[in-house]
Amino acid sequence: MGFTRITYTEEQKRRDEEHLKDVKYYNNNYHKLLAQYPERWIGIFGQQVVESAASEDELIARLKARGFRWDLVFRSRLTKKEENLIATGWGEEELRDILNVQGILQE
Repeated sequence: MGFTRITYTEEQKRRDEEHLKDVKYYNNNYHKLLAQYPERWIGIFGQQVVESAASEDELIARLKARGFRWDLVFRSRLTKKEENLIATGWGEEELRDILNVQGILQE
């Protein structure tokens, strides 16, 4: 069985860098965003909230309707309640930042 070489293109690298900027925007503005969008799902693109909704499905539908590639938009639910955080594709440092901001992880 052979190995398949995966090529990481410049476009993918650029998208990942932009997505990380959106994650950092979320982290740095979490409490302000929570006050503005309590108990709502938000979509962040280009370091700004581009849409919000009561559910993730509704958020994705709204993003699609506005012409966004929803899979490139950072999405999260803003809540004061502790929830299980499922985040694929984030490194340990990004997850730690999110947990610290939300007050879930105390170092």
